[in-house]
Amino acid sequence: MNCYLIDTGTGYVLIDTGSSNQRAILEKNLTSAGCKPGDLRLIALTHGDFDHTGNAAYLRKKFGSSIAMHSEDCGMVEQGDMTWNRKNQTCSLDWHSVYSSGWENRTDLALIY
Repeated sequence: MNCYLIDTGTGYVLIDTGSSNQRAILEKNLTSAGCKPGDLRLIALTHGDFDHTGNAAYLRKKFGSSIAMHSEDCGMVEQGDMTWNRKNQTCSLDWHSVYSSGWENRTDLALIY
């Protein structure tokens, strides 16, 4: 599973969310770590591929979390369309602004929390 949970002492930060077909495993691991709805403060998505973003929209709704990701990938999560960023669309949700690190491609995430 492509994700990491960080306990900040005042809540949790989840880096990437894995693919949606691993949702039950992710929820079990979050519960085992003590992360409950309201405790997951931020979901940081490194880039928009499905194996990193597959549970983001679901977790945002269930946990009330904010999501930080590159704006050019936001529709991939919002619409569930992995080709969204190639269609010059705009997002309707209020996404956190981040900047491109340029490591893997133009939509990699670099975030200071």
